[in-house]
Amino acid sequence: MSKTELACGITQQFESIQLNGDTKRWRYPVFSRDIYEGQILPYNEPCEITCFSSQNDKHVCFDDRELKYYYPPSETELSQGYVHHIKKNIFQEVHLDYLLDALTDLQSRSSDPNLTKADIVTWRGIISKIMCTPYQQGDPWEFRATRYDVKMKEKPKGTIYIEEQMTKSKRAFETNKSEHQSLMEYWGQKFESLATVSKPNPDKAELEQRAMKMVDASTMYCTVVKTKLGKTSLIMGAEIDCIEGTKPTKPEDVLSRYIELKTSRTIVSQRQKHNFDRHKLLKFWAQSYLIGVPRIVCGFRDDQGRIESLETFKTKEIPTMAPEISGLWKPEVCLNFANHVLQWIRLVVKEDDPTVTYFIEWKKPWTQLTITRERKYKAFLTQRFIDGETSSKCGGRRVRKTCH
Repeated sequence: MSKTELACGITQQFESIQLNGDTKRWRYPVFSRDIYEGQILPYNEPCEITCFSSQNDKHVCFDDRELKYYYPPSETELSQGYVHHIKKNIFQEVHLDYLLDALTDLQSRSSDPNLTKADIVTWRGIISKIMCTPYQQGDPWEFRATRYDVKMKEKPKGTIYIEEQMTKSKRAFETNKSEHQSLMEYWGQKFESLATVSKPNPDKAELEQRAMKMVDASTMYCTVVKTKLGKTSLIMGAEIDCIEGTKPTKPEDVLSRYIELKTSRTIVSQRQKHNFDRHKLLKFWAQSYLIGVPRIVCGFRDDQGRIESLETFKTKEIPTMAPEISGLWKPEVCLNFANHVLQWIRLVVKEDDPTVTYFIEWKKPWTQLTITRERKYKAFLTQRFIDGETSSKCGGRRVRKTCH
């Protein structure tokens, strides 16, 4: 049993167990939420360092060609076009390929060797899931992590790369979901299509044609931001729904113009209001707060998939917008818990070898996190990333041997 002071004066105990062969497991007990209350940790204002666009789930371009521009929807029917829309391949493993290629491209254009370096590189959704865990304890997740140290003459700096792995329950849901569940998923995608256009200052014809436009869920625009939670520096990739107005030329001004688009059932009862405040607003806040998106536009719909009203939420005001929310979840608990977990990951994932993978899990009985290191080959970094190269295509050969 090891003791380590992680943050806020809390001394955390975690256990390491030697299993068969070279397999080793660490256990991290999850405390009551109360222990993570108190002073909120410093979280640096995120800054966009680059962006990229992906098309057809296969190709990546290091620009903003897939960025959409917000214009309030004039149509309300969300089911239109469902039969013919282009679906996202939920089962395709994209790993961190797009994000790492974008960072390699950025570094090739920059004279600052530290611009693309951080303690952890990952997707926004992974940090968001960790943040929400104290209040979403029945939601399992599985991540894979590996450490690859980029040696620089001035100062060696190690980076941990973390990607998500689809859980068995998620795979089962996606495989067996009903037609109505698929339709409800489409409603969110259709709302994004109805509320955006492909260029700023559109003409009347483009605005009117949004309802007839085919929804293509296989394309996306992503920002890449750099920030810091406590002592852990982070680089995160995150899909962005749209921007208001023209994209600013100064990187420090970009994030303040992005908008997150959401849909939710119209609230008609106190129970629905409670569930919305407890679950959806928590996720809305975590996702947007992490990357500095200041506003969320939510389309409230009926059970037939028709938008009945729009409401704008200011991200930083969500935790205090209603007295009842503070009794359901607290932002300092989310941030402090995430800080503890990230520090623990940095303590455990020490081996500098991109062919060694650590599996991070949160699952039943919901009392502890586990990290398991296996020698079995499960590398997910591409060889081209190690070699400092990029590709316009997702996929490619994974790293096969220890680097350096």
